[in-house]
Amino acid sequence: MTQKTKSQNTDMAGSLADYLCFAVYSANLAFNRAYKPFLEEIGITYPQYVTLVALSEQDDQTVSQLGEKLFLESSTLTPLLKRLEAMGHVTRRRDADDERQVRVSLTEAGRTVFEKSVLHARAAD
Repeated sequence: MTQKTKSQNTDMAGSLADYLCFAVYSANLAFNRAYKPFLEEIGITYPQYVTLVALSEQDDQTVSQLGEKLFLESSTLTPLLKRLEAMGHVTRRRDADDERQVRVSLTEAGRTVFEKSVLHARAAD
C-alpha cells in the first residue's frame, strides 16, 4: 500500500470552494451578518425573526407544524418560543380539542415587531 502525499490528498478532495455545503454555509453566515444589525435594533434574533415570519403567514399553528416549517426539533423550538412569549411577541396555549398539542399565535406586539422587521429586511435586500 502506498502512502499518499499531502498534495495528492488535496487534489483528490478538491478545494474548500468546490464544496456546495461550504457555499451554503457561507451564504447562511452572510445573511446572518446582513440581518443582525436591524434585528438587534428591534431586539430579536434571526431564528426568532423567521419564527415570526412563519406565524405571520399562518397564525395559530401547533408547535409541530411550526417546527416542520422551520426545520427545527421541538427541543430547539420550545426554548425559542418561551423567549418570544416572555418578550410578549407570542402566546402559547394548549389545544382545546387535543391537549397534547400546544398552539402558538402572534400577539399584537409580535405583529408590530414582525412588521418592523419586514420594513428593515426589505430595505436590506
